[in-house]
Amino acid sequence: MSKEQLPVMPRWKIFINLRAFMKNPIPMIDKAISELGDSYITYPGGKNKTIITRDPGLIKHVMQKNHTNYEKSEMQTDVLAKYIGKGLLTTNGSYWLRQRRVIQPGFHKKKLNALVAIMNKAIEEYCDEFEIQIDSEPVVNMTEEMTKITLHVVAKSLFSTGIDRSNTEYLGESITRLQHAIVKHIRMPFLNWWRSLTGYNKASIKLAADTQQMLMNIVEERKRNQEKPDDLLDMLLEVRYEDNGEAMSDQQVLEESLVLFVAGHETSANAMSWMHYLLDQNPIEKANIQKEIDSMDDLDLTIDSVMKMQYISRGISESMRIYPPAWITDRVALDKDEYEGTKIEKGDIIAPYIYGTHQDQRKWSEPQIFRPERFKKENISKKESYSYFPFGGGPRLCIGQQFALVEMQLIIYHLYKRFDFELIPNQKIEMEPLVTLRPRNGIMMNVTKK
Repeated sequence: MSKEQLPVMPRWKIFINLRAFMKNPIPMIDKAISELGDSYITYPGGKNKTIITRDPGLIKHVMQKNHTNYEKSEMQTDVLAKYIGKGLLTTNGSYWLRQRRVIQPGFHKKKLNALVAIMNKAIEEYCDEFEIQIDSEPVVNMTEEMTKITLHVVAKSLFSTGIDRSNTEYLGESITRLQHAIVKHIRMPFLNWWRSLTGYNKASIKLAADTQQMLMNIVEERKRNQEKPDDLLDMLLEVRYEDNGEAMSDQQVLEESLVLFVAGHETSANAMSWMHYLLDQNPIEKANIQKEIDSMDDLDLTIDSVMKMQYISRGISESMRIYPPAWITDRVALDKDEYEGTKIEKGDIIAPYIYGTHQDQRKWSEPQIFRPERFKKENISKKESYSYFPFGGGPRLCIGQQFALVEMQLIIYHLYKRFDFELIPNQKIEMEPLVTLRPRNGIMMNVTKK
């Protein structure tokens, strides 16, 4: 078969497997790739032509080499934006570029160093409470706990003042509920009429509006008090556009804050959950990380000392290879294109299958095995570009990548310095791919103080 004729998954296969696809589409996509090849055509929802691919070359072509011909699809710019607003994550074109340029400098090393102090304090506060909690409840759901700690860290990094614990927890619960609404809209658009009839859509939109209003209250209160803590909200309020010297509007600050909040806690919480599980299953690697932690002095944690956490860093990277928080993404072709003989028509959706690319045994030997040494500098430099891309790539590489990595390194450092974790046996650990890849029903562990 020539590359001009990509294999097609018949629509009927999607419909007869709809319930299984809704619960977890990954096995169905993996099966299609094993039968049809690295790239194939499908029609999710029975409508839009989509090319699902794990081919690093095609992914690089779409996300980097010819990125100007591709933008995020309506699923991200309309469906997702309906719930979290028009921020960096959900916009295209000149508006996205303008926002990217004005916000990008806010994540420089000096700002990250200031945030390390905020993150350290937030993590230590969580650990103090966690220590009391496990005295009476030593068996905990680590997915829930990682959601709590990342919520606390991101809330303090973004809004160091003006947000309390109840508001933080409300935001976390809202985001989880909105994820389910978004997934239903994307995977079963043909049932949208039923969700409207039952009031589900209306309730979801109201929840999104209530969430945004709560954040707007924080933004307005900060401006009234004229506080200037060295946090991310302060950065968003202080940046100015190069072309006119003006600040962002309150609505823009709100929408960018919400994007940073969602991306900063949800993806990190899931990555940390999977890492606890992988470390438990790999005691030698866990011991290496523990040795590194025990050798460090937490009295002087700066961005430079965090960057020296080599074992933790490799462990996080390997965890995100096996269980990438963002497991799939998409781009839509603005005009016809071609990649190595494969014809791409205007309006075609290209879906880089991050999970599948990370699991390709031709790129990664024994891909299900947890081997952090894969990410030693000399090893990762030999890997094909876009065979690993948990934060996306090209001009739309996640703006908060470094923030997320520092956050996760600090969380692992503090938790394993103070506690021991052991997986409760006989659990069924399985994936739940929503907007992000989380463990279904969580990961239960027994926690003891060191």
